[in-house]
Amino acid sequence: RESRMVGREADQAAIGARIDDLVTEGGSATIVIEGGAGLGKSRLAGEAIRLARGRGVRVLTAAADAVENATSYYAWRSMFSDLLEVTPQTMADPHSLEVPCDPQLRRMRPLLSSIVPVGIPDNELTAAMDGSVRAENTKLLLASILRQTTAATPALVVVEDAHWLDSNSWALLLEIVRSVPRAL
Repeated sequence: RESRMVGREADQAAIGARIDDLVTEGGSATIVIEGGAGLGKSRLAGEAIRLARGRGVRVLTAAADAVENATSYYAWRSMFSDLLEVTPQTMADPHSLEVPCDPQLRRMRPLLSSIVPVGIPDNELTAAMDGSVRAENTKLLLASILRQTTAATPALVVVEDAHWLDSNSWALLLEIVRSVPRAL
């Protein structure tokens, strides 16, 4: 049900100003909504989503989970599955998956298999990567995908329950903040 948020006018105005700046100037920013349980964080995030959609901004959501807080990139799985338009066809034929990213990162496509439900087998490059190198390159690939997909249309990236993010997901979030210019 659609309803307007009552109260928290200053917070709503600050979020609205950042969304306006994103749309008109292409300016990225980071907004952190924090507080105890029941204080309306999700409601305020919902209002940000409503404002963003009203301005034609694409909304991307990631959500961490207490049960999955040790699973790398769990919070980002649905968002990147949506961004990459993973379908039953691409799950059956992973080579048909289009991956918009920087050209020098295209050979790292197999790293996506740990995030989205496609079985791209390792190639010579990715098979040689150990844990920390693999995690770093996965982070760079995911940030590149987000940069490419937001180049034409700015996006609001909402991360719910961030306190449950695993360390790789935190690293990705920081990389997005640093390197994705058309995202709020």
